[in-house]
Order: sequence, then C-alpha cells, then structure tokens
Amino acid sequence: MCTGNICRSPLAEFLLRDTLDRQLFTVESAGTRAVPGSRVPPQQVEVALGLGITDIGRHEARRLTPDMIAQADLVLTASLSRRRRVVRTLPQATKKTFTMREFAHIAHEITVGDINALAARGLSTFEAGVAAAYQLRGTVRMLTEEELDIVDPYGKPDAVYQESAHQLAPAIRDTAAFFNALTPADAHPQKEVFTMQRPAQHQPLESVQADQGPHISRTLAGTTVSSGSTTWQQREYTPAYIADTETRSSSPFSHRAPARGKHWRVR
Repeated sequence: MCTGNICRSPLAEFLLRDTLDRQLFTVESAGTRAVPGSRVPPQQVEVALGLGITDIGRHEARRLTPDMIAQADLVLTASLSRRRRVVRTLPQATKKTFTMREFAHIAHEITVGDINALAARGLSTFEAGVAAAYQLRGTVRMLTEEELDIVDPYGKPDAVYQESAHQLAPAIRDTAAFFNALTPADAHPQKEVFTMQRPAQHQPLESVQADQGPHISRTLAGTTVSSGSTTWQQREYTPAYIADTETRSSSPFSHRAPARGKHWRVR
C-alpha cells in the first residue's frame, strides 16, 4: 500500500504475487489517495521490465478502504506515514500492519522457536509468522524513518525510480522467502512444528542485475539460481535465518506454507 497506487505498491504487488504460491495467497495493492483507474507511469513500467515484470502496465489504481484493511491478513506499506494512516483508519489492524522494509527486517530475527510457540497456540504458519513479527517489533534494532521508508518516485527523475526499486525489491524478496520457507516438520505428527529455510546470501539489486541481467526475475520468483556470481543455497543461520538441517530438497524455496484450507490475503 502506498499513496497513489501507481508506483511503489503496484511494483511490490507484482513482485510478491510472482513469488508466492497463488493457490495460497492473494496479493493486492491500493493507495490512500489513489485516483481510481490511474495507470503506472512509463518510468515505473521500465523499472518493472528490468525486474522481469512485463504486465504492470495493465494495473489500475484503487483507493484503500477500511474493508480492504479488515479483510487483509497482512498489510505492507511503502512508508511509515502510510502505516500510520492504515492504523488510524482501522486501529485493530496494528498487529498486522508493517512497512515493507520493516517486515523484512524483523523477519530476519524470527526463529523456529518463535514460530513453534505460536503454532502451539493453534495459529497457522502464516498467522504465526505475522504474529511473531508483531511480537518482535520494538525488541529488534529499531530502523530509522529513512530506513523504514521506500522513496516515492512519482514526478521525480528516472534515477529516483531506480532508487525506489532498489529499496523495495530486496524487502519484497526477503518477505516472500520468509513465508515460502515455513514448512511443517514430518517428525512430529502429533504437533505442528515448523522449520525455516533461507537463501544463503543476498546481493544488492544492482549487483544481481549486473551479474544476471534478465535472470533477476527468476531470483525474485524464488528459483534457485547458480549463474553469474550469485548462488542461492541452504545453510544454517542463528537467529536471523534458521535452516532445517535435514531437508527434503536442495532448493531453499521449494516448500510452501500450509494454509489449513485458508487463502491468505496480503495488501
């Protein structure tokens, strides 16, 4: 969610939708001051093409409503001011509303123990992930407002559109990796216990583009990539990234979060 729903939030929407399992997740975007029907500016279309997104030009802006917030299981905003706007509109959304960069930052600190403790209370994996992020808010290193926000490029030079994408894409990539990595362990049939798998390392968006060119969309879509100098692999992290040491697949993105029959909605 952003202001006009024509730059930042559509890019986040299309990146996240391409990365998450569409059978489990619905990803939508909106803007607090959007003019319904407005289109993505050409500069953002070009940025999206550089990330492998070819259809963002079909996006039409929507204005955020209280019902949209209420129906969402997770709300990700482009800036702290937009996060505040969501919470003012619907105070009960506090526990599920984060800036995009904030959620990605907190997700690095969520451990298997956090997920298991919440799952023991009857939460699904997705609910546990969101709840764990809310519990850790304020206990992990606080980000400055500059670190929390994604710059709004609308009406600014092309370089600002690139800067905005460089801030947004890694946060969306890490958020998607977090949810894709939640999987039930087979060893505990009486109780849901969860493990998390993560990519071994990230490169700045600039480096990934330089090394892999058109293959950037494959990385963002959660495919294991070995070309160029970027290799996604599994390894153990504590506490930021936790990996199962006895995995069923070599791909860190191969498992999907079970939804217990529910389809999750992210805005």
